[in-house]
Amino acid sequence: AGNASGSPFSDSGGRGGSGAVGGAIQLTNTGKITTTGESAQAIVAQSIGGDGGAGGTAGGMISVVGGASGNGGAGGNVQLTLGGGSAGTLSTSGTLSHAIVAQSIGGGGGIGGNAYGSGLDSVSIGGTAGAGGAGGTVTVNANGFVANTTGTGAIGLVAQSIGGSGGAGGAAYA
Repeated sequence: AGNASGSPFSDSGGRGGSGAVGGAIQLTNTGKITTTGESAQAIVAQSIGGDGGAGGTAGGMISVVGGASGNGGAGGNVQLTLGGGSAGTLSTSGTLSHAIVAQSIGGGGGIGGNAYGSGLDSVSIGGTAGAGGAGGTVTVNANGFVANTTGTGAIGLVAQSIGGSGGAGGAAYA
């Protein structure tokens, strides 16, 4: 969280830092992978952005503003190449044992700082919420590739780009 700076009469909280950007993923598989057991995925490729930092809390007697929070970082691009010239095979056996999970997920926005006014006519404004980070591009190229799954809820391919949620605004007390 950011640091507050000011006088006892007027104060504002510091700004939260932005989340880091998730790195890019490039994965190629032309071989055979076999897994057994609950939640035993064969390939998981995830790029996840960092969450935004919280804004700083502020307190004073007349004018008080909570610190703005940081934005979430974007998820990086995810690219999978499966098969290609050789026919690869993924086989999973077990509850929720997905063959392939490819995801790019943006980080969540930070929480705005709170503002605490203590004067009779004080004005308090809570810090603004940070925006969620965008999900990146997810690409899966599967030429001549086979995915076999057995087990309750087991999915052959999960490919998702998910944006991060926005943060919450800070509270204001006067």
